[in-house]
Formats: sequence, C-alpha cells, structure tokens
Amino acid sequence: MKTKQLLNFDIRSFDKIKTIIREISSTYVNYKQLNTYELSELYSPFIEKSIVQYIKSHLYRKKVYIINSNINITIYSCEQLSYEFELCVLLHIVSTILLTLHVFGKSTEHTELNIVYIDIDQPKYLNKIVHTENDIESGCIGRNINSGSTVVSTGNIKIWRRSELVRTLIHELIHSLCLDLKNTNIVECFTAHVTKVNGTINRFLYGFNFNEVYTEFITLHIYAIWRAYMDNTSVQHQFNQLIKSSVHQMNVLLNHLNKYNVKCSLHNSNIMSYIYLKTIIAKSKKMRNIMYKLIDVNGNNSIDDLICQLIDWIEPIVNNTFEHIFTNDKTFDYTSFMFYD
Repeated sequence: MKTKQLLNFDIRSFDKIKTIIREISSTYVNYKQLNTYELSELYSPFIEKSIVQYIKSHLYRKKVYIINSNINITIYSCEQLSYEFELCVLLHIVSTILLTLHVFGKSTEHTELNIVYIDIDQPKYLNKIVHTENDIESGCIGRNINSGSTVVSTGNIKIWRRSELVRTLIHELIHSLCLDLKNTNIVECFTAHVTKVNGTINRFLYGFNFNEVYTEFITLHIYAIWRAYMDNTSVQHQFNQLIKSSVHQMNVLLNHLNKYNVKCSLHNSNIMSYIYLKTIIAKSKKMRNIMYKLIDVNGNNSIDDLICQLIDWIEPIVNNTFEHIFTNDKTFDYTSFMFYD
C-alpha cells in the first residue's frame, strides 16, 4: 500500500457494497437475560466500568451474521432494532471491512474475522485527574474514551460506541489483521530516538505509543475514503473535515489537562497517542509526508533516518505544549504555535 496515494483514492474502484448484502446469511437469538458466558464475551479491560454495568442490566438481544462462512458479525442490542436500522448497522460494518481489506489488497476469502458490536451510545467523558501525595496520577484520563478493542491473541474485535462504529472498526481491523507495527522494530526505534544526544530522555515524548499513532494515522485516511464514498464527496474534503475534528478533540484534551494542573506522567492511557500526537502529525504536510515514507518503507533500513526527521519536527511542538500545561497557563491557545510547515 502506498499511503500517500490514499487522498487520491478512486472510490469508484470500491463498488462491492452495492451487492454485498446478498452474500449475508444470519441466525437470530433472543435472550430475556444474557447468561454468564454471553456476558463474558462482551467484556474488555478497555471498557469503562459504568458501561459494563449498563451492559449487564440492559442487553438482552443477540443476532449473528455470517459472511462467506469466515466472517462473523454479532450484534447485541438493548431493544429490538428496526429492520432498516439493523440493515444500516450491518452495511456500515460490512462496507468498513471490505474497504479496509481493499485498501491493503486483501480479500474476504482468506480473512477470518469475529466482530462483536454492542449497540449502545454512552457519551464520552474525560475523568477528573486525582493526584496522590506522591504526585502520581491516580485517575485514568481516557477510561471512557475508548470505543473498541482487539484481543491480541485471537484478533477478535469488540466495538461498543455507536457514534464511532466505522472509525473504531477501521482502527481495530488494522490491529486484528496485523497491519500495524506489532511485528516491526519501528516502535523501539521511535523510543530510542526520543533520547537526546546528551543521553537525557525527553519526558514529554517518552511513553507515547507509536504503534497507536501509526494505526490511527492510517485510520484517518481510510475513514476519509469511507465517508467520501458514502457522501459522494472528495476524499481530500473528508480528510480536511476529520483534521478539523481532531484539532477540536485535541484542544478539549489539552485544556482538560491544564484544568487539573497535570504535573505527572501522562502516559497511563493511549489517549495522548490517539488524539494529540496523531493530530500534530496529520495536520502538518511535512510531518505527513515523513509518515507516508515511513509507512511505505516499513521494515527498510531507512526507518532510522525517517524517525529522526519526525522527532525533529515533533519535539519542539510537544515540549512547548506541555511546558504551558505544567506552568498551568490557563489562557494559552495551543493552536497558535503548533501547526506550521
């Protein structure tokens, strides 16, 4: 996959979803109350406790769709969904699977997938950050930010936020299909280069999960293609809209950190990688171009040079951001300095 070509993706090359529903067979199971085994299928360490409690007390309906005998899609819901809505959910899931496979040159025939979708839409929130007397962050800022997860050992995917179904599914498919960086040395390379020449570690960059930044960066592009296809607009237009949304999310997050005067480790959640680092890379053309090259040479010897270039651009922006947070500057506009080429 040549990532730099994604913004010019020919959406006419992706017409399978017009007929894909015909290939789907389904089974239906209706439970008044899910048993212990069924409930255990739904849990993930990434789901916030209040959502788990909601699932326990509300979910009672399950429907399983089977595509080509090797892709299982299970939909759990709190009420009987209308035929139109259920078909819409199914179309979103199937089209997302097909597009992601299409972009990476894979087919459904040799792809085993097990996707569980929990049809709830609990709102996101950022937890209050509580400091102990040792000044260690005891509250996870991103506990109710995640919308999905992948079980590494099986590749099984769980999605539990309706409003982010497609974007989250693309992200988790990249993990599940091993299209991320789990099996490369890029993460270690990034971490190594965060150490400055004099041997001191950049405390703001060290600890970012670069695999999540990489995965979310690709997700942003594929999601723009999906939206362009559905809305009959250009991929570039959709990408620009997603960048604007990412900037807004980033500012909400940074102002939240500033509000609680964070003076401790920020990396007990991947939220900083999902939102902050992904945004500053995606917003800058120069950083985007470095990232495109990095993805295209995945596993090549030139990785070190590209990582160094990326960190040279990222480091002053990240340092400036967190110096203002650490000095508790309530009036600073984070977007006033961080986006330049």
